Amino acid sequence: MEEIVRNGYTFQESFHDAMSELSNAQYGRVMRAINEYALYGKEPALNGIELMIWKLVYPQLRKSRNKANGKAGAPTGNQNARKEQSKNNQKTIKKQSKNNQTENKKQSNLQKELPLSSPLEESSPTPPKEDNPPIIPQEKPLTRGSSSLTEDVGTTGASTCVEGSKAENSMARKVFETHYREVFETEYYWTAKDAGLMSKLLQKIRFARSQRNLPIDTPSMMAALKAFLSSIQDGWIFENFSVSTLTSKYNEICAKAQAELNSKQNGLNRTTNSESERQRRQLDIASRIARLSAEDDAGA
Repeated sequence: MEEIVRNGYTFQESFHDAMSELSNAQYGRVMRAINEYALYGKEPALNGIELMIWKLVYPQLRKSRNKANGKAGAPTGNQNARKEQSKNNQKTIKKQSKNNQTENKKQSNLQKELPLSSPLEESSPTPPKEDNPPIIPQEKPLTRGSSSLTEDVGTTGASTCVEGSKAENSMARKVFETHYREVFETEYYWTAKDAGLMSKLLQKIRFARSQRNLPIDTPSMMAALKAFLSSIQDGWIFENFSVSTLTSKYNEICAKAQAELNSKQNGLNRTTNSESERQRRQLDIASRIARLSAEDDAGA
């Protein structure tokens, strides 16, 4: 029976999956072979991996062409064949419609079963214990009655927030947005993704403080966050200041802060040593002058 020329065919997702590891050139040759066979019935001449892929998709293509050629009914071009093809098309449309309705119903039921969640409720794995955990910049202590606490973390629930709770994240957001406004003189565009990343940033700060037996209550955490933000004053991180950048570059920021702290400490030590040396020299000179004066008095 003569193969018909078709004006279209169904390209299955499984075809694409089978071809996904091919190079662009291989993908093009296999795609051309599929098109020419599905539309015109032309058998391809492939080899290697391309032939293997062809053998995977061929049964479905052959089945499709058999239906189009009316193998199960009247010969191609016959009025009965056209009727049979029309019936097959209607069956296909009805089947696809039924499948879509079933899939939509499954998705609807799944959405009803799944609990609503917020990025603020995301839980992150506990960070591994480090031999030398990063040091966060030293913060100024905040008290419940201080203006800083009232301004940056709110006036209610400051000491009763649960670790990683929405309330704590809300306070952290206020601290961040206030700092951003003061430094860049503009408002920060907060997204749902920022809320989830802020949870992770707080977790990193909490871990570093717990390793040094520092308090991790909410007021202390907000003060530590403010000190952490204030430590970034220049460089690429400052130019790309965002919750995402701070979370991903947390260790780098802490390492830089530690290096600056060490540098200041070394400078202070050098200053102290220089002052001690200066005083020692002054005492030595004074001692020599006193000895010479005593010798002069004895000679007189």
